[in-house]
Amino acid sequence: MNSSATGDLLKQEIARLWQQREELKGSLEERMTSTARRKQLQQLITIDEELSHLDTRYKQIWDAQHQSREQKGEADDTGNF
Repeated sequence: MNSSATGDLLKQEIARLWQQREELKGSLEERMTSTARRKQLQQLITIDEELSHLDTRYKQIWDAQHQSREQKGEADDTGNF
């Protein structure tokens, strides 16, 4: 799998996790027992950690692609290197 395809998959996974995170945040605003709240807070922490990891991986791929383009003198769709 090339880095562009990997980047696209990472973006999809980031979007999926972000949606899940927003749903959890919304449900935390509802009344619930402290046990249920702790469980959801732990899920939110886990999702935030996963998002951070995916964001780091995506940035590494993005940087590598753009560094390669700069070395080749190629611009992307926006005219940027």
